[in-house]
Amino acid sequence: MKKTLLLFTIILSTTLSYAQMDGKSIIDNFTKKLESYPSIEASFEFTLENKEAEISDTNTGKLVIHGDKYRLDMLGIEIYSDGKTSYSFMPSTNEVNISTVDSEEEGAVDPAKMFRMYKEGMKVRLLNTTKRGNVTEYEIELIPSTEDNFNKLVVFITSENKLNKAITYANDGNVYTININEMITDKKFEDGYFKFNKANHPDVDIIDMR
Repeated sequence: MKKTLLLFTIILSTTLSYAQMDGKSIIDNFTKKLESYPSIEASFEFTLENKEAEISDTNTGKLVIHGDKYRLDMLGIEIYSDGKTSYSFMPSTNEVNISTVDSEEEGAVDPAKMFRMYKEGMKVRLLNTTKRGNVTEYEIELIPSTEDNFNKLVVFITSENKLNKAITYANDGNVYTININEMITDKKFEDGYFKFNKANHPDVDIIDMR
């Protein structure tokens, strides 16, 4: 699940124009805007493909991030995190797993931390630019210089500083593609939104792994 979470860390939209920039400059500006958002709410389409295994599966989902808190609904699983404790609720089995948030999980869903990874050893390269009317789309490749669970990440960012798509190429042959359908960056959320409410599920089976 943490591999999947990595994909959902790449979300946002703003109005900043770029002149002639390299990939690192674009990512730098993009990261600064990520850090400025009070919250991020995004609906997306997520596709998993593996040609060798003849797998092609598409699902929709929703991600909300507010500071170090987040909530992710996807693949029939609801994940809540208040920054300290993580709850994974599976309605199909009426079961919730509770665990302590670790630094790896936190980094996987924090978009600013994710895009800062290139400063910690990732190679960044601007692959292509495409002009569509007054908007330019930048295709940027990020490759980890040390061993990781993926070998390449490609993001598509526009001159309006909007992420259209992100593709992760995993070492196991899986290709994960996320297309952003809609995003809101100024919505307010109560702290309770990021906590699993047992009162709403009185018969839930609790597995506490803390």
